[in-house]
Order: sequence, then structure tokens, then C-alpha cells
Amino acid sequence: MKYYVQQIASYYLRNLVPEPEAGSVTVDRDFLQGFDIEEFRDGYLTLLRLVRSMYTDVMNEPGAFGMPLMEAVEENSKSTNYTKSHDGFKRIPHILLILGVAGKITANMTLTVSGGDLITVAKSVKLVKMPEMLNKLKDYGFEITGFTKQVKEGDALTVSYPDCRAVLPVLKSMADAQSIIAKGDIRRNNAYFYMMMPDILKSSKVKEPVLTFGDMYRALNDNNREIAVIFNECIGNKAKVKFRTIDFMRNRWHGVYTGIKSKQVLCTIKNEHDDLSVKMNLEHIGTYMDTVMALPEGLQKEIRENAWNCNQSQCNPKCAGGFKFEMDGEKYSKCRGGAFTFTNIAPDDAEHLKLLLEHEMKREV
Repeated sequence: MKYYVQQIASYYLRNLVPEPEAGSVTVDRDFLQGFDIEEFRDGYLTLLRLVRSMYTDVMNEPGAFGMPLMEAVEENSKSTNYTKSHDGFKRIPHILLILGVAGKITANMTLTVSGGDLITVAKSVKLVKMPEMLNKLKDYGFEITGFTKQVKEGDALTVSYPDCRAVLPVLKSMADAQSIIAKGDIRRNNAYFYMMMPDILKSSKVKEPVLTFGDMYRALNDNNREIAVIFNECIGNKAKVKFRTIDFMRNRWHGVYTGIKSKQVLCTIKNEHDDLSVKMNLEHIGTYMDTVMALPEGLQKEIRENAWNCNQSQCNPKCAGGFKFEMDGEKYSKCRGGAFTFTNIAPDDAEHLKLLLEHEMKREV
């Protein structure tokens, strides 16, 4: 992609939840805003499609949204230009979020918001070019009145969505639930709103939804999806699993698999941008060295070389020490923090490596 903001938009698009099957969205009565469940679901589906359209349009034509057009000159960039591009992209979900947080739903299902409240909430998420973003929403079917060139303290804005009267109540409920998760501080990571995850509306006692392998799977590219499936199918139903997203800016996800019996971490899958790493904690590697020595030579070499040597005397005194093993008569003690980590591996290599994990899993049954 030509610009960083296009890459960022593609990450947000991958992380957006898929359209739910009919009847599968559960909403607590406190969030229904007076609608019956079917009409509310229609409003949710319309809102989800709107967000998908906006993410897609930024990816395809970022200039039409006034996005910062910083050329993508680095892979996996951590540059200032990349961060500025992300700040620009977030105007899209943030204009929706602040309308929901600051606005109130009226009897005719429009949303009203004072200019002062909108300015305050916009400042909290560092949203700039607010009038431009409000006007851009009009291209997607919103009708917004009550301001001219700038939003001022004394303005009283009215927002409607004539094509589906439930859209704005759904937006309000989604924004309120996300705000509860953030404990009122929407400067925090608003991942569930960015994803349009309906699970945040399941209960009036709002809790962070439990993320699943499927959530991380959507974020990966095609090759990494195949790799992740291989390891998840190997260990996922035999271990305690926890998934979390750190941010969508660089598409960072972690999946940690912990042994139920041993209570030790067996495997960690990490994704950043489009780099996927798999780290296996092969505590008992010495007991299945015949399987290790049957691996392709390239994988054997990585086991020998892809981590630094343990230096426990200068490390955390609580560390259990390095992974110790012997290959071809040479003894190794590799740091637990880096040993047995494989990045961007091919499917064939993943099939080989999962055999080692299967040996470790024998102690968990």
C-alpha cells in the first residue's frame, strides 16, 4: 500500500467483527433504548456496515477523508510518520464514539449534543478537524445540523439517520458500554468499539468481553492464519487460553496457552503488523531429542541459535534458569525469554514443530 494510513485502515478492517448470524446478537434491556430486539439488531447491523464502509473507503481513498498521506517507506514501521498516520485514521471511529458519549437520544430517535460537550469529549481523544469529520458522516447517510464552519460552545447539534431510526440509539449504547469498560476515560484503548463488538451490550453490568482465537484469527494475514490454526488445534482444547489485543495500529495480538495441570505457559503466539511468532516452552526437550534431531536442519539450527545463552547470575533471581539440553554432544542453556521462538514460519515447518509441543502436552493429561 502506498500510504501508512492505508495499512492501518486494513488492520482495523480485519479486526472488525463479522456480520452476526440472524438472532445471535444478545442485548440487555438497559441498552435497547426502547426498541424491540429485532429492530435493535437491524440498527446494529446497519451501523456495523457503515463502519466497515468507512474503514474500507479510507483504505482505498485516504485523501478523500483528509488523512495524512505519509508514504509507506518502511515495513513494520515505528516511525513518527506512522504514529501520525494512526492519529489521522482514528478520526473515523472517534467521531462516532464522541457523538455517542456526549449525545442524548430524543423521543424521535435523533441524537442531540451541545457544542460544548462535544468539544470537551473531542479534546479528550485528541480529535482534530471535527467539522470536517461531521460533514464526512453526511456522505454515509447521517443528517447533522446545528453548526456551521466550526463547532462552538453554544451550538446545539442534532444528528439523525433517516434510513434506519435504530442506528443512533445503537451508537449511543455502544459508546456508553465502551465508556463503562474504560471507567469513564475514553482516552484508553477503545478496542471493543473500534471492533463494533456487540458482546459489550450483553449485560447491564458491562464487562470486557472474553476475546477468542477467532478474534485473533481475523487479524492475521492468510499465511499466518494457517500457522495459528495448526498450533491452536494442537493445544487449544488442552490448555487454558487467553487472547488479548494490545493495539490495532500495529495489529498486535497475543495468545497465551497455559497447561491446566502444570500451570506453566506452554506456548505463546504473538502477532505484530504481519509478523507472527510462535514461542514454545520446551521444558522437557531432552526427553524427546530423537524427535528434535529428526527435524529439518534449518529448524535444528534455529533451536541452537535463536536465543541467547542463559546468564542467570545477572538476571531476575526468581527466574528458574535456562532451558537445558544437549544436541550433537554440545550442551546448551538457553534463556527462557527467547528460546524456541520461531517467526513467520512456513506451514510445513509448523507441522514439524507442533510435534515438539505434543510431547510437552503428554504431561498435561
